[in-house]
Amino acid sequence: MVSESPELIASEVKAMQAATDRPFAVNLIPTATDTALLDAQINQCFELGITAFSFFWDVLPDVVARIKNEGALVLHQVGTAQQVQRAEDAGADVTIAQGTEAGDLEAMPNNAGLIRNVVSAGTRIKQMVTEAVACFDGGSASSKSVET
Repeated sequence: MVSESPELIASEVKAMQAATDRPFAVNLIPTATDTALLDAQINQCFELGITAFSFFWDVLPDVVARIKNEGALVLHQVGTAQQVQRAEDAGADVTIAQGTEAGDLEAMPNNAGLIRNVVSAGTRIKQMVTEAVACFDGGSASSKSVET
């Protein structure tokens, strides 16, 4: 959720909680959200019992640390090998490699190219890297995991 009010987040989270008893993550975009609003969003999520957060774009180590200090899981979507390393250094539990299939964000490579860049750069990865694909229509969505 980009710059959404804590009230809207509460409404969406409560709807999801009513629809499933399975765990889910809330996706926030810290880079595109005012710091005070991001703080309120995170507080709202914790008040609602959220235990997993997904972030996108720049890696903000202080935000990752805050979530980890509360015992929650951090998933981080990244578009470059350097961001993979920054996400891991910040403490992300899962790194999601997202290429141009999700949109021409930051002129990153397609998913296959991104995974090749991560592996060929010798990026030190301790956790699984997941490749998110088929973002256009969801009809052929799948995921792959690469361990290095």
